Amino acid sequence: MRKTRWFHVTLLMILAVGISVGAQQPARAITAADYARAEKFLAQNLTGLVVGGSVTPTWIGTLDDRFTYRNTRADGTTEAIVVDAVKKTRQVCAPGAPECAGSASVD
Repeated sequence: MRKTRWFHVTLLMILAVGISVGAQQPARAITAADYARAEKFLAQNLTGLVVGGSVTPTWIGTLDDRFTYRNTRADGTTEAIVVDAVKKTRQVCAPGAPECAGSASVD
């Protein structure tokens, strides 16, 4: 019984080592073409591809329940957005609209 257990443990260890060695792939050399392909994804090369990727909020009033931010559209124009955190709403702020009172100015 004891010899059988050692046999099974040894067999299991050999299989585990054999599978892990077989699963490893040989290291591939990194070429200049690999670096050139990776450079396409650096921040300075992606700048024009992402529109409206950041928000700088301006809080309205003293309750901190509403804020505005500027949104840049794909055509390059900007719009002011008013967010009500309590009501969970977001709306475009039109120039002179009463619901946007105290928000960032609109171009």
